[in-house]
Amino acid sequence: LPLCSMKRTYMGIYMKFRGPGLIEDVLYENIVMEGVQRYGVWIGPAQQSDSKEICAARPCSICWPLLPGANCYSVADATFRNVMLRNITIASPFGYAGVILGNGGSPMKNITFEDVLVIKPKMWNRDYLRCKGVESGVATGNTYPVPYCFKDLTTRKGGVAALTSIH
Repeated sequence: LPLCSMKRTYMGIYMKFRGPGLIEDVLYENIVMEGVQRYGVWIGPAQQSDSKEICAARPCSICWPLLPGANCYSVADATFRNVMLRNITIASPFGYAGVILGNGGSPMKNITFEDVLVIKPKMWNRDYLRCKGVESGVATGNTYPVPYCFKDLTTRKGGVAALTSIH
């Protein structure tokens, strides 16, 4: 059973950096999100507006990717290490499954998605919008979709099964 339930949140799991730093040894577990507006999972730069220039990328524009020309930059010397998402359900999202955006100079390490599942997406695309800057990411169990920059060690093979219910 879920320990945490989020309904109609703008973003679900949101781990971010605005400047250099370290986030490590983090576990998100037993979470159900329903009707997420933008991203079920965001691991990367802070997507924000902090000036009169509302769409400025500092480091990631709040207007990205909706507004042409808006940018989203990874943060130098921002390290994510030993992050586990386990038993996470993203039900009926309106946007993408997520964004995973590390920096090539300080790539994410030991990022694991175990049984992270998107079901009944409202739009045709349930994939991750961006996935890069990950040195070691792995998807296990029943995770779907698998972030494209992760190693796929899931038990599910062959596409979409009957994904119709929440854990």
